[in-house]
Amino acid sequence: MTRTGESPHAMTEEGKVGLYLTNDEALVLLDFLLRFNQESEAELVDPAEKFVLWGVECMLEQQLREPFDPNYSELVLQARRAVRESY
Repeated sequence: MTRTGESPHAMTEEGKVGLYLTNDEALVLLDFLLRFNQESEAELVDPAEKFVLWGVECMLEQQLREPFDPNYSELVLQARRAVRESY
């Protein structure tokens, strides 16, 4: 827990998901994302990257209901469309 008593990893606001990472986790994730965006076939260079990604996945699974919805595939398609249209 943080000093304010909120979870250090994830909290939700209406319509938004916020992720809180340690500085190390953020740096590992940033490095991975930079490589991923620059290379067509990015590879993990350290097991820490996998652990951070698994942690983010767990946080999202705890916050989102959609992965457990029978219409998950359609919800993902709708979400992708909404994101594309917002840019």
